[in-house]
Amino acid sequence: MMQLFSGQWKENKVDQHRNNYLPVIILLSGPLAILAVVLDFPSPLRWILVFWFLLTGPGMAFEYLLPGDDPITRFFLIIVLSFAFDAAVAQAILYLGWWSPLLILWILMGLCWVGILLKFTNINPRHASRDMLTNNAPGAEVAGLHFFLGILKRGWWLIVISILVAFNFSLLYSFYLSVPMYEAVAQFVVSPGIQNGTSAANNQEIPDEHTIISTYADILESSKIRNNTLELLLQNPDDFNEYTTSVVLFPDEHMIQFSVRGPDPQTTALLTNSIGQNAIDSIGDFYSAYNIDFLNKATIPVEPYQPRPVQNALLSLLIGVSIGAGLAMFLDQILTVRKVAKKDISRVV
Repeated sequence: MMQLFSGQWKENKVDQHRNNYLPVIILLSGPLAILAVVLDFPSPLRWILVFWFLLTGPGMAFEYLLPGDDPITRFFLIIVLSFAFDAAVAQAILYLGWWSPLLILWILMGLCWVGILLKFTNINPRHASRDMLTNNAPGAEVAGLHFFLGILKRGWWLIVISILVAFNFSLLYSFYLSVPMYEAVAQFVVSPGIQNGTSAANNQEIPDEHTIISTYADILESSKIRNNTLELLLQNPDDFNEYTTSVVLFPDEHMIQFSVRGPDPQTTALLTNSIGQNAIDSIGDFYSAYNIDFLNKATIPVEPYQPRPVQNALLSLLIGVSIGAGLAMFLDQILTVRKVAKKDISRVV
């Protein structure tokens, strides 16, 4: 009986330390995904980090609630659960009108933290009976929030170092490495054209209004309109590669928001209004069913949208805490494995 009890307790301890690697992965993947978006990592690396976090992060944080013990089955359930969290958060943000990919990543990382905390408070219905057994075992550690806080206490120096490194890197990036970038924004309104007192849209076989608005947005953002505008301004298009354009559609309000980002505030405003006017003229030559015109022209931006030293500093603190906690847990697992290995070797000898 004592041998059976001892074997169950040892098996549970091994499973516990093995499962604790998941929080390490979560604590590292979430901040790295946010960092990749904020610092605009190169495209392949940025997409890999973000996609990995969206694919597995939320699901791994709550994997202890999933049924079954088969690793392959649980991995696919983790992916399904992650997509469910991703879709729920995205729909909520879209419904509230706060659409922001970065905000979605922040919320998902917060949910991951909640899942990790629940895991270490021992809320695990799949292993409730076994946890009760081990918590009553002589000399067994209490698996719960105190266990998690104990790991952080032992690895406090890793957390402090991570915070200092992240904070100093944010200051270096904000004040020395990054180039200030400005954004000029213009708004356009799309309305039915009028011909001889009747709507031109009623006299022509044309797509629905949402399709028209999407088409006009594509024209605004097209490279043809952009290059043609620069030629009209007697500028070489190759000299403006660092200037980027983007559009946001508001179909229900019949609006299009067009923006230009770049290092010079005057140039961004000039390009925004010039490209917009050129697009209006080009659209008028081909489409008469729906008119497009300025609602608000772009003004010269005063403050850069990037970098934001205060936001970067706060972000660095959160990332430093997350990475430091992940490293502390990883180090704890390594030391535990070494300790168990030494005991096994001594037992064999």
